[in-house]
Amino acid sequence: MFEKGWANETQILEWVFSYDGIHEPEPLAITAAAAALLVSDIPLTKAVAGVQVGYIPDSGFVVNPTVRQMQQSQLDLMMAGTADAVLMIEGFCDWMTEEQMIQVGHFWRPKGCQHTVCSDWFLMVDVAGVV
Repeated sequence: MFEKGWANETQILEWVFSYDGIHEPEPLAITAAAAALLVSDIPLTKAVAGVQVGYIPDSGFVVNPTVRQMQQSQLDLMMAGTADAVLMIEGFCDWMTEEQMIQVGHFWRPKGCQHTVCSDWFLMVDVAGVV
């Protein structure tokens, strides 16, 4: 993810000072950290985005569900990745089938939410420029 030869320890620290109380801030924090790197002079070569995935029995999978939806959800999964690869999956579920869990991976397929967000970050960098 970093250019070859980048040997500096790199940390990103984030604090949530306020949020809407409707959605959890973690997926946005993952995405914001990568956005900060993309517009900095740190040589990040791929955009990263994060999403939370829930599963509500009557509605199916929900990307970035609300706090209220998560109270009904059988799945609490945080995913992060680039446009073409999964980097992190963490979470838990309440008795879901293997087929249902495999369906979660569809969010990374081309034109999935992760792919779209990562592609759009490079448009932002073109507009904002690198610091």
